[in-house]
Amino acid sequence: CPPEHACSCGDGFCTEGETCGWCTQDCGPCQKVGETAHCVNDHEILLAFDGGPTIHTDWAIEHLRHNNVTAAFFVAANRLVGWRVLMIQRLLQNGHYVGNGGFRPEHMDEMDAATLVADVRRADDVIHESICQRPRL
Repeated sequence: CPPEHACSCGDGFCTEGETCGWCTQDCGPCQKVGETAHCVNDHEILLAFDGGPTIHTDWAIEHLRHNNVTAAFFVAANRLVGWRVLMIQRLLQNGHYVGNGGFRPEHMDEMDAATLVADVRRADDVIHESICQRPRL
C-alpha cells in the first residue's frame, strides 16, 4: 500500500494482516487444500525466477501486461540491491505478487530445518525493507 494511502480491506492492496479468508477483494479467494490443477483466478500463472529479478524481468512484465496476465515472482533476497529493488517495486505496481525465494536459495538444499527457517525469515525481512510489505508467498 503506498505511503500516502491508508491501508485497509478494499483498497486494492493485499497487505500484511489481510488474508484471503476475510479480504477477498484485495487478496483473492482462498485456494482449496490439496493438489491444485489450475489457478483460482483466470489470467494468473506462477513464474519462478532463480536468483531473480534478472535483466529479463522487465521483458516478462511487458509481455504479461500485454496479455492481461498476473503472476507471482519468487525472488532471492540476497540480491535485492540497486536496480533489482526498483524492478520488484515495478512488479508490484503492475499488479504482480512478490514471493519469498529465500535469502540464499542456491544453498537451501544443504540447510537443516532450523537454518532453512532462519534463511526464509531473513529473506522476509529483506523483502519487507525493500518494498515496505511482507511477501504473501
